[in-house]
Amino acid sequence: MSAIKPLRPGEQLGVFFPSSPPPRRGFLAGLRLLEALDLSPLLPPPSPPRRYLAASDVDRLGQILFLLRQKISVFWAARGGYGALRLLDRLPWELLARQGPLLIGFSDTTALLNAALAKASLKGLHAPLVATLEISSLETLRALREVLFSGALPTLQGSAVQEGEARGTLIGGNLTTFVSLVGTPFIPRAEGAILFLEEVGEAPYRVDRLFKQLHLAGILEKISGLALGNFTFCGEIAWDLILETIPSHLPIIAGLPVGHGPWNFPLLIGHTYRLITRGRGGFLIPEEQ
Repeated sequence: MSAIKPLRPGEQLGVFFPSSPPPRRGFLAGLRLLEALDLSPLLPPPSPPRRYLAASDVDRLGQILFLLRQKISVFWAARGGYGALRLLDRLPWELLARQGPLLIGFSDTTALLNAALAKASLKGLHAPLVATLEISSLETLRALREVLFSGALPTLQGSAVQEGEARGTLIGGNLTTFVSLVGTPFIPRAEGAILFLEEVGEAPYRVDRLFKQLHLAGILEKISGLALGNFTFCGEIAWDLILETIPSHLPIIAGLPVGHGPWNFPLLIGHTYRLITRGRGGFLIPEEQ
């Protein structure tokens, strides 16, 4: 059985703007790539930007309600940045749970992917945004097409940091955005979960501080495994210091081809994965449903 309901060629999907406004060139290129994938993107009525947001909270919420009224099964975020967190306490979670759309995005969309799991038991695809499709590697686009049209998720390979095996529901995404959910009702259950994290543009001490917050919040003691993607433009991270805050028995895989950059293979938040690390290598393997 497929991990998600496969799309049909030519199927309509909704594009929405939960965060910052996308760069025009990258966004238009992304729309063309969606059409090249044999998909038909539908945009909500335009709204004026507000400061660093693609639109006001009310207008961005209205975009999601518009797509829900169209009974569209896939909602694809245009860009990250910031803003998704501001929508969490306004969204109609019961309606989203009933209609069950697949949310797609990463970076700031991490807030929506994890909140949808926590509040509506919805799985969400951690994958390129519309505006980042243009810079995605050919291998990433192939994997994305495969999951969209067949429901088959890729197995990802990385480097072993701490050996072991784990099985659990995948949660997480962008480190900063995920940590912003700690202490709110929008963070999914960490008990037994596999936590995936990636980051971009944060100084090493800030990455350290974010991991320490996860430790102090008890998250790192509850999960069964830790999977790390790309930490792009983050300098020389002090992993030796960070590992001091992580339980020594916890299986850890690093260097997964997921994050800010050309290599951003799809992961399904809310899906069951197995994490296996032995010797110098390891795998993050999606279970069949």
